[in-house]
Amino acid sequence: MFISFKVMFSMFFLLPLSCISRPATLDLTSIVAAQIIASIPYGQCLFVGRSGTVANSGVLACSAFDNFNCSRTLFPNTSSARTQITTAINSVGQQYSNCLAAAGNALTEINSLTLPGYYYMNKAGGTTGPHTQSAYYASSLTDCASIGMNETSFLGGAQRLATSDELGFLSTASGLVALRDLGGSCRSQMGLTASQDALVSSVQNNQVARSASCDYGANDATKTDCPANLQNTNYMFSGITTW
Repeated sequence: MFISFKVMFSMFFLLPLSCISRPATLDLTSIVAAQIIASIPYGQCLFVGRSGTVANSGVLACSAFDNFNCSRTLFPNTSSARTQITTAINSVGQQYSNCLAAAGNALTEINSLTLPGYYYMNKAGGTTGPHTQSAYYASSLTDCASIGMNETSFLGGAQRLATSDELGFLSTASGLVALRDLGGSCRSQMGLTASQDALVSSVQNNQVARSASCDYGANDATKTDCPANLQNTNYMFSGITTW
C-alpha cells in the first residue's frame, strides 16, 4: 500500500492555526498524534523522477530507507543545506591526508546536484535535479519486495539491496568519501570497521545496490522495464506519455 509523503505532510505542516475559528474546541491530542504518526518510520522508500540519460523517460527506484529518511537524507533543497554536507566531506579530507582525492570526488557529486536535488535519485539514474513536484515523486510502501523490486533484474547486476542501516553509514560524510576511495588507503586511514569496509567494497564492485531501479516511458536499454502494475499518473511527468 502506497502512502504519499504529500498527504502525510499536509496533515500537519500545512495547517495554519489562523484558519481555526474556535481555538477552544481544538483537539490538541489529534494534532500531536498526527505529528507522531508522520515521524514514525514506516515501510521503505519508493521514489520516481526523470531519467538523466534518456529524454522522455522516467526512473522508478526503491531503497531500504524508511519513509522518515527517504526525502531527508542527502536531499539538499537550499545552498545552506548543501553546505552542511560539503563542509562535513571537506572535514574528512582535511583530517585524513589519504582521503583528499576521494573527498574531492565526493564533493563533485554533491555539488553537481541542481537544487533541490536528491542524491539517491541521481545515483539511481535520474537527473541531477531539480527534483520538484513536477519531476519527482516519493511514496512509502511496505518494502521493496512487496512490488518485486528486490529481484536481481532491477539491481543492475548486484546481488542484494543495501539495508537501512547500511544506507545510513553510506550517507555520512565518511561513507561518501569511502565510496570514492578505490585504492583503500583512505578507508584504512579513516579506520573503518571490517563490516563498513566490506560494505563499501561490495557497493564499488556492484555486489550491493543502494537502490533497485527500472525505467518507463521512452525505453532505456540499460534498465529493466518497470512492471505494468506500478503505473501511476503521478509518475507521468511532462513529456512522458507512455508507460
